[in-house]
This record gives sequence, structure tokens and C-alpha cells, in this order.
Amino acid sequence: MKRLIEITQRTRVVYSALRSAGLYTADDTEERTREQCAQIASKVRVISVPPGHVFASGSKANREFIMSYQGTFKRTRSDATASPQMLGPGGSAGGVAMLRGDGLREEVVADSACLVLVASDTDFFGLLELLPALSAQLMLKAFQRQAPLSALLESDQRSVEHSVRNSTRAHR
Repeated sequence: MKRLIEITQRTRVVYSALRSAGLYTADDTEERTREQCAQIASKVRVISVPPGHVFASGSKANREFIMSYQGTFKRTRSDATASPQMLGPGGSAGGVAMLRGDGLREEVVADSACLVLVASDTDFFGLLELLPALSAQLMLKAFQRQAPLSALLESDQRSVEHSVRNSTRAHR
């Protein structure tokens, strides 16, 4: 009985978190989504952490998908393409990096006491299969991040061209 209560509670937290993230609409009632939420709940851990808890340090690639249910956390990307972001209920971190597989490093730290859903990198892709809306949301974010990346690449290309021109002049 205790196990059933625990599963039911986790399923309800998953449902509420997905509603907060805009992944479920008003038509997606808890009753209509119960089976899907139970499947999702089997792929995530629901954990409570104190302020200051480090989900991911900027020294290595983030290997977890983190979605806030309650509380806020701060995400800072190590590539400096964006300013630090405060993410509240429904906010997530780690998904775009795992989707792109580019090893993006980011620091994710709880700003307040948080209740979060966490999926490992192995469970993350199963989560995307269960939630096409999450997959679409993350793909859009990945696409939006391409613009700053392309600007950096163009800058690097101009820098290389400048170095080649200077090198050619020096050898004349």
C-alpha cells in the first residue's frame, strides 16, 4: 500500500510539473494523462534539495535533465553565450545539451529550496519519446541557440582569415 501511495504522489508531481512547464493544456486532465504520467514518473527521480545545492558544475558536461516543480534554480552556461537565468516552476536545464550532444557545460545551482524532477542521460531520451511537446520545446531552444553559435563561428573564421593574411604578408 505504501508503494502505491508513493507512486501516486510521484505521478501527481509529474503531472503538476508538466502543467507548469506548459507541456499539458487545460484539456490534458490528470485523469486523461494518468498512464502517461506514471510512465514518465518511472523515468525520473523527484528530489527535494536545499538552497545552494549544485545540480551541475561548470567544469563538466551536464548529464541530467532537471525540471523545477517548486523553487528556483540558477543556470549559467560556461560558453558565455547567454547571461545567467533564474528558472522557476516548469523551468528546465540540461535538456538542450543532451539533445545536441555537444558537451555544453553549465552550472545549475538551487537558489531556493527546490522540488525537482531529474532524469539521467539514459532516461532522458525515453522521456522525449513519451513527451513529444518537450522534444519540440527543446529542439526549438537548440535551434535558437544556433544563432549565437554561428556568430561565434563567423568571428572565428574572420580571425583565422586575418591571421592568414598577416602571415602571408610577413612571408613576402
